[in-house]
Amino acid sequence: LATLTTGEPNLLFESFRPHKVLLVDTEQSSYNLNKQGQKARQLGADMNNVMAYALRPVPAAKRILDYTIQAANEFCPDIIIIDNIKDMVADFNNLTESSEAVRRLMKLAEDLKCGIIAVIHENIDSENEPERVIGFCLM
Repeated sequence: LATLTTGEPNLLFESFRPHKVLLVDTEQSSYNLNKQGQKARQLGADMNNVMAYALRPVPAAKRILDYTIQAANEFCPDIIIIDNIKDMVADFNNLTESSEAVRRLMKLAEDLKCGIIAVIHENIDSENEPERVIGFCLM
């Protein structure tokens, strides 16, 4: 976040313009997301360029996706980070539902001219290991 929001060079990137970042987290509480923001600030992130949402308490996957799209349209970010993408759908192994969610996110990226970083966790111990369909749709 520090490099993205300030445009300052580091070991990996040369200087570029600061980016607005929308961070959508479906797993952490507001308290924990706030603590992560404090750490990012300590590392030099310009938190004026970050809009973060802790959506763990939001019920139903469709509302999480709708809320993300609404927040993105209001904030107009350059980059959207979604952690965890599988929470955007009720059944991440349903091809129709996963394809529709990815289609809506791709349309959002096109409309806003922004990039989307989707995090998906591989749960090797789960019965659905790993979350294959939504991961496949994102590829």
